[in-house]
Amino acid sequence: MSVVQQAGKLGAQGKGRSTTASPDADSRLSIFSDPHVAVMTHTTTFPLASLREQARPCTVYWHVPFRDQARLRRLTRLFSIRSSTTAQERFLLDRPGRRVTAHPLLWVAEELPSLGYFPMASSGLNYFRAYNIQMLLLTPSMQELVKEFGQYHNFLEGSYVQVIFGLSDAKTGSQFAEAIGKREVARTRTTRHKGGVSASTEAVQEALLDTTGILQLPPGRVLILVGVHRLVGNHAPFYGHRLWRERSALPVP
Repeated sequence: MSVVQQAGKLGAQGKGRSTTASPDADSRLSIFSDPHVAVMTHTTTFPLASLREQARPCTVYWHVPFRDQARLRRLTRLFSIRSSTTAQERFLLDRPGRRVTAHPLLWVAEELPSLGYFPMASSGLNYFRAYNIQMLLLTPSMQELVKEFGQYHNFLEGSYVQVIFGLSDAKTGSQFAEAIGKREVARTRTTRHKGGVSASTEAVQEALLDTTGILQLPPGRVLILVGVHRLVGNHAPFYGHRLWRERSALPVP
């Protein structure tokens, strides 16, 4: 019997009772008693070490339908943690004189808030780079991240490249406007009085791109922050590129 089968059996048997050895073991293992999960995790043909060690780089897609995301959240977290841990272990073996050659790894998390409070997503920003692992985190709402991780999260300060588009929340827009910064401009003030007209010039601070400008970016335009650089560029959707469009139409293997 495989480890997953044993876990599923234990999870099924543990329903309705508690254990003093591990109070939350039943909760953690019960996901494997789900018949659909049992079928998907019964066997594997892809060792996680292959992410970094096989001859050619590869992509592994982990897709959970929206209707099942909350129910399978623990399984998604488990897969993410295990795959990243294995990637780090194999990278440590990639040293002069060793056989292993570790590919760079990109971990993409779309709809990040759907994972709930997931410490690996925030802590990875602090140390994944040391293992040649990059993170691409996508969220439809910064407020959802605040809801899960609190207002003192590290997703903005920990992300070297930030791409912003489609914002509708003024509070979030103001936050990015402040990060972009200001510039000093000279403004001339003209005053009319009985003796004639006088003019004075003063230096004032003006936002490089204010909140309104961020919220009203034209369609197809995105705000990009890279380190100390700020620019507004063109959005390049996959369906606008012939090769990507063709690949997206390929049948699921």
